[in-house]
Amino acid sequence: MPEQLASEPSTPAEPGIRRILILDDDGDFRAPLRPWLSKMFAAAELEEYDPVARGAPDESFDWSRYDVLILDYHLRVENVTGLDILQANRKNRLFPAAIMLTGAGNEEVAVRAVRAGVYDYLRKEKLEKERLRDAILAAFGQHLEAQERQKDITQQSLAFNKAIFYRQLERPGAADAARERVLLLIQLDDAEGMEAHFGVILRDNVVRHVARKSFEVFQMGNCHPYITRLGEAAVALLVDRPASRKTLDFNLNGLCNYLSGQSYRFEDRKVPFTVSIGAVEVPAGGAAAAELIPMALSAVATAAATEGNSFHVWTGGEPAPAAPAAEPAPAGPPAETNAQPAAPAAAPAPAPAAAAPKPAADAPLSAEEEEIKAAFDEKRAVQWFRPVIALFNTGGVEEPPLYRVTVQVVQRDGSERSEPEIYAAVKSPALRQFMDRWLLRETIGRVVAGSAGRDAMFLLPLSGASLADPGLFNWLRTTLAGVDRRRPGQQIILELLLDDFVAEQRKAGALLQYLSKSHGFRFALRAGAEAGRIAGVVAGAPFSFVRLGREALAVLERPAADGQPPAIEALRGQGLRIVVDDVEDATTLTGIIAAGAHYAMGDFIGEPVQHLEDPTNVESFDIS
Repeated sequence: MPEQLASEPSTPAEPGIRRILILDDDGDFRAPLRPWLSKMFAAAELEEYDPVARGAPDESFDWSRYDVLILDYHLRVENVTGLDILQANRKNRLFPAAIMLTGAGNEEVAVRAVRAGVYDYLRKEKLEKERLRDAILAAFGQHLEAQERQKDITQQSLAFNKAIFYRQLERPGAADAARERVLLLIQLDDAEGMEAHFGVILRDNVVRHVARKSFEVFQMGNCHPYITRLGEAAVALLVDRPASRKTLDFNLNGLCNYLSGQSYRFEDRKVPFTVSIGAVEVPAGGAAAAELIPMALSAVATAAATEGNSFHVWTGGEPAPAAPAAEPAPAGPPAETNAQPAAPAAAPAPAPAAAAPKPAADAPLSAEEEEIKAAFDEKRAVQWFRPVIALFNTGGVEEPPLYRVTVQVVQRDGSERSEPEIYAAVKSPALRQFMDRWLLRETIGRVVAGSAGRDAMFLLPLSGASLADPGLFNWLRTTLAGVDRRRPGQQIILELLLDDFVAEQRKAGALLQYLSKSHGFRFALRAGAEAGRIAGVVAGAPFSFVRLGREALAVLERPAADGQPPAIEALRGQGLRIVVDDVEDATTLTGIIAAGAHYAMGDFIGEPVQHLEDPTNVESFDIS
């Protein structure tokens, strides 16, 4: 026990902390710590937990009883560290504010890298009473704030979750089954003209802007809104049905007025827009999306017959298309349509835009591939983001956050299909090219919008089919038209499989050089069991990162047969950053740090999330 900690604190503090748990295997440390904390936090109940005598806390342990946890890293329990306890409970909203203590040295990097619920990190041999007191007070205060934010984040994430939207539409839960709702389809007018004028990225950002602003209106009205992207130029909202049709018309007219004053701005350009809104009353208990969406599309077409922001409520007399479509069905006869003045004419744009990505000519798709393609066409594809943590910093400067981008699709019944399932089903090179372009376009739009922070980096796959695609050059050039002043490529790392790159090495090398010099993209090489070939493949190619599984890392760590240093040292000597996947526990993390890895990812580091930023700010949302 450090001498300075044994002295009494000079001033008491009462921050409202009720219980503090000391989880440490060292009785000689716990003994003097407890009376000291008792004097500092007189109203708090203190408890000790000895993991050697009792074993590590299991799933039944009630963490909600405590406000602050003082947790040792080394617990002298086989295969369990303090980090393992933190990671096992990172989704537990009742887990207390945690401060980690350790008497060791090399785990400091790991603790800094994986701050899963840890509000501070203190070394036992340097522990001072004032420092510990301040850490406890700060941790408790930050934890209370985080709990409040989490409530809002949960509500917002549910509202913006595509799978939940479809489930609420078709088969709401018991709590919502009796609630009458209204489906609103808000479609951008003249989306094709806007795309040609401003570019596809800015067109998409206008759709996101409309979604955010519309959500604000119904959230302020306490209408329990759910929202999702629907088609290239539309968003769908599910909101509580007001008491009368007159009130519904009043609310929709108010939305039109509100959107009239919410023009979208990008840098020095103002991008005006108008929308057409179709409304369909949803019966209690829900109805099939395949029935409701065509009705809303027909109502949109009726509203679109009037200039400016306008709406129309489906009455049953309008002709409806037989199935959901990306564009509105032909308009029926005008009826009860309210309108706002049209937006001013758009200013000139610097360059034409790219059309939505389309698959190249190829053999017919299988039935399963057609279903996947339809999910992308109908905006039921969703980006997910797996955190990748930096195990170092440069000159004391933290590395920007890095995420590996994945994709899921949501079925019309609200069920989800994971990335491994999707890619296992897709055999068509044309469809894989299409999916690559979709991921690229969505990621470029996210970077341009600044919705995840300007410094975030994104690692996303680029298939061998895209490396062989001669149209990728022109597609990227036109996609970036009008937005490349932001240099979005500087925040994107394209990941190539080693075998794919080797198979198309000449063409791929030219593509990488072009994307690197013209747009600032960076590249990662992903290797499996063939990791020993990496050094020869990366020579002369503009790779900045190598992504490895733990087995591949073990291959690169082996000393060469001729007495040369291990291959991983040669890769680091070339300036390559080593990203290691499949990190499943603290022991693995410590091992890859010792091996010299620069980044880590895996379930221990963090599972994929759909939203990166703090959703308490609706402005930060991406509508996927």
